[in-house]
Amino acid sequence: MRHSPATFSVDKLPPFPQFLKTQEGFPIARPISKPALVGILLAVFLLGLILYQTFGLEQYECEVCVDFEGRNKCLTVQAEEEALATATAKDNACSYVTNGRAETFRCSQTPPASTRCKRL
Repeated sequence: MRHSPATFSVDKLPPFPQFLKTQEGFPIARPISKPALVGILLAVFLLGLILYQTFGLEQYECEVCVDFEGRNKCLTVQAEEEALATATAKDNACSYVTNGRAETFRCSQTPPASTRCKRL
């Protein structure tokens, strides 16, 4: 049911609870406890740290292609360092083209077919 502006009135709203009012009519202002303040500051600090770690660091994006025993896979990975992005992409690509530990180890020892990195 939709009310027209003419029939709705602020006067019809329930009054502010009396137990929350002071004698002057304003709501009671309680001070924040120390544990609550510490919790709020810790939450703000952690949020700032997460934002800094996410947006403030230099990032590299590397595409690595792996050819292993006739199978090939190309993957793109982002990391803080170029070497880390290349190694992670290579390891992940090897996991797609191998079966078992022995093949995974041999694949990790072979150089990638191609590597292309760029700084973001």
